[in-house]
Amino acid sequence: MISIEDGIRVGGVGTRVRQELRAAGVDTAVDEIGLPDEFLDHAERAEILAAVGLTSQTIARNVVAQVLGMKVPVARPLPAENAAEASLEARSDSEGTR
Repeated sequence: MISIEDGIRVGGVGTRVRQELRAAGVDTAVDEIGLPDEFLDHAERAEILAAVGLTSQTIARNVVAQVLGMKVPVARPLPAENAAEASLEARSDSEGTR
């Protein structure tokens, strides 16, 4: 899954999606494309987006590279203390829908 936003990656939509997927026990990689969490020099919006790789061309190259398997974001494993809890939640959710 790829999340693209023109805001800061940290705490953005992609971060929330990643958290929800982990909580549901879904093991998939999420690539969050957005602004870095750091001070950026003042400039025109287009210049800032180009400097951090948020142009349509760069994003398209990134997506194509992932589709072709040339760039694969890695799904990070749940910490051990959260893995058991997520597994139980996912199991109880699936049992409740049968």
